[in-house]
Amino acid sequence: MRTRLQRRLLNCAVSGHNPACLTTVPEQPIGAPQPDPSRSSGLRIRPLAVIIIGVILLFFCAVLWLVIASRTIFYFPRNRPEVLFTGNSFDSLTNLPELSELATNLSAADLAFGEEQMAKMATDRPEFTRHISKEDAIWQFCVRAFAGAAIGEHIVWNNALPDGDKYRSDNLGPYEGSPGYIQIRKNFASGENRGRPLSCEELWSCAVFELENIRNHKAYMVVYYRALDGKLSREEWIRGCTRLEYDALNRTSQDFANLWLPLIGTRHITVHKSFWGANIPGSYQGWISLYRDPNSYPWDVYGTYYDRQVVPYVRSTKGFQRVAR
Repeated sequence: MRTRLQRRLLNCAVSGHNPACLTTVPEQPIGAPQPDPSRSSGLRIRPLAVIIIGVILLFFCAVLWLVIASRTIFYFPRNRPEVLFTGNSFDSLTNLPELSELATNLSAADLAFGEEQMAKMATDRPEFTRHISKEDAIWQFCVRAFAGAAIGEHIVWNNALPDGDKYRSDNLGPYEGSPGYIQIRKNFASGENRGRPLSCEELWSCAVFELENIRNHKAYMVVYYRALDGKLSREEWIRGCTRLEYDALNRTSQDFANLWLPLIGTRHITVHKSFWGANIPGSYQGWISLYRDPNSYPWDVYGTYYDRQVVPYVRSTKGFQRVAR
């Protein structure tokens, strides 16, 4: 989703270069004392010193790499699922607006708007139409969601790409007079699939999930304003946002059963339950506990946003003591 952290790789190389040196030694008089060999030991010690220094530098680089590799242990001790369930009862996350039922009283103009957004999305992401046509239920589901069924007002398709490079899709609810929108990548932007176009099933699963997720916008805005008022700790903020997304995943799983699975046998489609959240644990705690990478979801999205946006805002408007850390 929606905001994002990148890893850095530190390469350390140690090199040594001993330039050749040509010295002309004057002829010694007969009977003159020969130079003491012990006094020329500096030439013998220099290579040893270089080796020792090189070993020390290599050791230092190895230690530095270990610190960098395990930086989350030192710098992000709170980026663990366990911290979301300790410290308080999370009473501040109660009394959120209930999810509205899908609207059914759509006008012809609303439906025309929905068809327009769906057509734009299919034009910008042609893979949508590889196996799916306008007559299919999943197409009409998205049309109606764009038309206002999802949130009671229009949603638009946004051809821009999600922030960062980790996530396939994103959404933003209506805010200050601007309509809500969803956006989906055409190609993967990172990882082993970088550059590969999203498949037909991946595009549809993203569209359905984001349209389900944007239905949470009223509850999300309550959580958002409570955070800006200094009433939510970092853990409460992350838990509140991710719990809403877990609920959206569960609804997407139901849509998968109702809209995608019935297409099996009627055309050549792929089926991956993981795309639709159909294989997630049955409890929020079990699901969020799967996210062990402290540099990835949800910490890179909601943790970073809280640290960089919420905390400075609360401190500047309400004072340090009002930040619920």
